[in-house]
Amino acid sequence: IIIYGTLGDTGPRPLKQKGRNLFERGQVDDFFIETLDLGALNKLHIEHDNTNFFAEWFLDKVEVTNTETGETVLFPCKRWLSKKHDDRQIQRDLLPMEAS
Repeated sequence: IIIYGTLGDTGPRPLKQKGRNLFERGQVDDFFIETLDLGALNKLHIEHDNTNFFAEWFLDKVEVTNTETGETVLFPCKRWLSKKHDDRQIQRDLLPMEAS
């Protein structure tokens, strides 16, 4: 994942957790990424390397919460990251949902 903001980006960060099967059907996965202030978030890049047997997964959304301010930015996706489904892409660039 790479999170982009008006003041910079995180650079590529792997989404891993020891002892857990990640990205399972119907599951919510939480990750903590420590970073400098990125400013207003304006894009998120997410991908996988397609190396596992069941590498494809459907991504509903990504929520990014600033733990200092409590502000949450929602990046909707509702697409597959898959070589078999949808448009067969394993990476997506997501834009934040407009505040309502």
